[in-house]
Amino acid sequence: MFNLKISFNQSALASIKADFTRSLPNVKSSHRCEAIGRALGFSTYAAALAAAETETHVAATVNGASFIGYLGRHDFGTTAKPLYRAAAKTVLSDLAVKHPKLTMWGIGVGRPQQKPDGKFENAREQYTRFLEARQELVSDGAAEAFLLSLAFLTRITPTKAVRKGTGSYWVKHIAENFACSYPEGEKLGPRYVSNGALIAAAIHAGFRTATFARMDLTLKIAGANVGG
Repeated sequence: MFNLKISFNQSALASIKADFTRSLPNVKSSHRCEAIGRALGFSTYAAALAAAETETHVAATVNGASFIGYLGRHDFGTTAKPLYRAAAKTVLSDLAVKHPKLTMWGIGVGRPQQKPDGKFENAREQYTRFLEARQELVSDGAAEAFLLSLAFLTRITPTKAVRKGTGSYWVKHIAENFACSYPEGEKLGPRYVSNGALIAAAIHAGFRTATFARMDLTLKIAGANVGG
């Protein structure tokens, strides 16, 4: 299980609202908005919007139970999964801005890849692949992998020093096998986790990072507590 906190601002509200238009098309627009307000700790969507406009709140904790409860009272049955996924994507979008080399696959996209014709990518083709990997970082799949990674990392002890065997690519393989659920009980893991999603979760959770090695990132964690 995880505890998801997001930056609270107009951009985050707009992003979640737009995501719900796609993921919850059968829920009335007004109810989608009100459910967002409840999920972020406000009595109404108007109160949430006013707080965002005046910047009186800088962060919000996402509450799936309040989201489900509000929609249930208005005869719209759903799980909290669309909420957490939409909220996670606001975090991933923020991280993508702050870390311009972060992609779905890690730090960058690695060396030029060989194409079916046997030739290697040129600089333009590699950059196109980089942009595509950046876009994938804010996809539904990346959001779910991010949430699983966040849940997994709650078990891990941060350290001040870098320890051998704590590269993100190694850790992500262990996170993939972590059995966990959303806070309201819906199954979340095990599932595939990309290297970039694991890195994003580690940064968001406050883990300090040390060095970059190609597409990998070394985390300051106690390797013995990770498992395997």
